[in-house]
Amino acid sequence: MRHLKTGGEVQKIYIDGTHLYTLDGAKGISIFDISFKLLPFLVKTVDTGGGVNAILKNGNYLYVTDKWYGLEVFDMKDINKPAKNKNEKINPIFKHYTLNTPIDLKLINENYLVVTDNWAVWKFLISQILKNQNW
Repeated sequence: MRHLKTGGEVQKIYIDGTHLYTLDGAKGISIFDISFKLLPFLVKTVDTGGGVNAILKNGNYLYVTDKWYGLEVFDMKDINKPAKNKNEKINPIFKHYTLNTPIDLKLINENYLVVTDNWAVWKFLISQILKNQNW
């Protein structure tokens, strides 16, 4: 694999099949297609508006914890669709502000998403998140 430029300071990575997600601090998330290992390329960037702490991909949805905005959910079904212009952004379909900086998130039984911060544990029913997309 060659050197990948993300435009931010890579804090963590997440691999889901043929895509590599880099958590780039204040720059958000960079998504690379790694299906051809010798020539990965940038597919999309996700501006989360703050500092990404953790991500989890489940189906077409990317669940993100961000130190400024709490939990954000992004619809990634068109991940390989070319952007109309270089400034095109993927906007969240759901947001939930947490009281403190979220630390981690986990999927439980494909039905629940659990987000932890320094003071609380938040439990979300995934079907409810996806139903209330116009937060």
